[in-house]
This record gives sequence, structure tokens and C-alpha cells, in this order.
Amino acid sequence: MRKIFYLAMVAVTAIFAGCANDEDALLPNDSLKDTPINVDVLVSGINTRAGYDNTSLPTKFYLSIDQKDTKYDYTNVVMKYDGSKWVAYESDAENAEKKQLLWEGSKDNVIVTAATFLLPEASTSCSLNVQTDQSTADGIKASDHLYYSSNAITPSENGTISIPLNHIMSKISVQLTLGTEYKASETNPITSVSAFGASTGATYSPGTETPWSEQSNVKKITLIPSVAYDKNNRTATYEAILVPQTIAANTFGIEIRIGEQTYEWKSADAFTLTGGTNHTLEMTVGNASSANIN
Repeated sequence: MRKIFYLAMVAVTAIFAGCANDEDALLPNDSLKDTPINVDVLVSGINTRAGYDNTSLPTKFYLSIDQKDTKYDYTNVVMKYDGSKWVAYESDAENAEKKQLLWEGSKDNVIVTAATFLLPEASTSCSLNVQTDQSTADGIKASDHLYYSSNAITPSENGTISIPLNHIMSKISVQLTLGTEYKASETNPITSVSAFGASTGATYSPGTETPWSEQSNVKKITLIPSVAYDKNNRTATYEAILVPQTIAANTFGIEIRIGEQTYEWKSADAFTLTGGTNHTLEMTVGNASSANIN
């Protein structure tokens, strides 16, 4: 009887061992393990005539991806658009090598941060500036800083992540109507429009309750025409990108030059420029000048 019992136990053990092996074989593999990371970029938030939007994307940005695994973590990778897709590079250098970005797996808590400026390390700040000459498309784009961050990204089935870059700077749109003393003309008589009293630089600390601080370098900023001159209604619109800040009363203003004549408007109250917001100023320019803020 002892011999028979021993053989029966051996048989049962073999059966259970076979079941365990079959279960291991049936465990699903992560289809994204070690597959390339694909990037899709769009721009959300306020629109700018010559700045960035979904029809005029930046050609370069910096990307950081934290997958909770050192081997699959990437910091300040340079992303450049090659005309058909975004390609990762080791550095900003002209002849930099391409960099392979891989998924650790199909996690749904991947931390992704992206910006058109070099990303600061965790819990640190960086300095951002706007151009004083924004009368050209290049001047506007150089001032239109974009940023995005999320700690709950899930890759799609083909390994693509969408990055909706946000405008973090403030925008002003100055809508001008010429007074009746200016007759309708074929061309825009306005020589230039400038903003004064605003800081052109500040410290940016992403992810904090008050991200903007330590403003500096108060200089005059030249605006760009953003809406074509309407000769019948004698109207034109100019815009610029400014650093988010609060400016003391009787400090921030707009200067309009028409030929040799200069008109000036100055805010009697403290003027707050909010990040990601378009501030519209409606002004009548002439002998009876006036202004409204929206």
C-alpha cells in the first residue's frame, strides 16, 4: 500500500506542475515593451497672428519622459520636426546624433513634460524673456513660449502620445480706430505702435501656485500689425507677447505714432497681464483719444 500511495502523489505533483507552466505561457506580453515612442504635437490656448498655433507649430522643443524606470527615463531630449514626423536628438548641436526613445510598457501614469525652452530640473526655475522688437513674425515666435506637463499620460496602441503645448505668456491686442480728422487713405498711416512700462523678463517656476516672479528689464516693446488696415473704417489691430505680471498704476501704456504725431495712453489703474490670456485694448486715436480694456 505504501508503494502505491507514493506513486499516486508523484502523479498529482506532475499534473499541478504542468498547469503552472501552461499559465505562465498564457500570460499576456506588453505589446509596447521596448517599442519606439511616437509624438504628436498641437498648440492650444490663445491664438497669435505670427506666433504658434496648429497651423504654425514650433520646429523644435524639449521633451522629458519619466516612466519610473531609469533605463526608460529621458530628460530634455531635443525634438525636431523633419517635415513628416518628430525626431529625437541627443543635443542641440547641428550634427547631433538621433536618440531612440522607447516605452517601458503600457503604463497609464507616465509623466511627460515639454516646452519650447530648456526645461528646469524638478523644483527649480528658469528665466524667460520676450523680444523688444516684435514687429516681425520671428520676434513674436521668439517671445511665444510654450509649455505642457502631465503626470497621467497613457500611450496609444501604436505608442503615440499627444502633446498639447500651451501658451504661458500673456498677449495684448490693441484695436485702433483713427479719429475723423484722419481721412480714409489707401495705406495705413500708423507708423508704429509700442507698449511701455512692462518687464521683458521674469523667473518662471512651472507647477507652482505663483509661477511668475522677479520681473526685470522694463523696456519699450514694438507691436506687430495683426489685422489688415481697413481704410473705410480707419481701423487696424496690433499685438505683442508680454511676460505675465502686475504693473503699478500709471506705469503701463501704449504709444501710437502717426507720421510726426505721437499719441499716448497710460493705464490709471494697476494693469495685470495673465499667462495664457489675450488682453484686448480698444482705442480711438486722434484729438479726442479714448481707450477701453477687455
